[in-house]
Amino acid sequence: FRWSGTHNVVQVTKEGYENCNATSNLSLSPVQTTSPFTFILNSTTPHYFICTVENHCRLGQKVTIQIRQFPSAAPSSLIKSGGIVSALLLVVASLFM
Repeated sequence: FRWSGTHNVVQVTKEGYENCNATSNLSLSPVQTTSPFTFILNSTTPHYFICTVENHCRLGQKVTIQIRQFPSAAPSSLIKSGGIVSALLLVVASLFM
């Protein structure tokens, strides 16, 4: 995640995402206040992230990321180039700008 200005990012549960709430029982990570920050996503389950600054989350600064496995017929050039990863990062970055 990369941002400028007054923002942060925290990984939360689905309930935390839906309610824009990062209390200790809904937060899966500490609130990250320094950009850039990298989260390691090591499962194909949905990962939920929000900005906890003021009402940013309620205004839409939140994102769900779910990693999908490509079928064996996926173009190898797309996987090698990181095109999907780059596209996801671009979407996430734009949410926090």
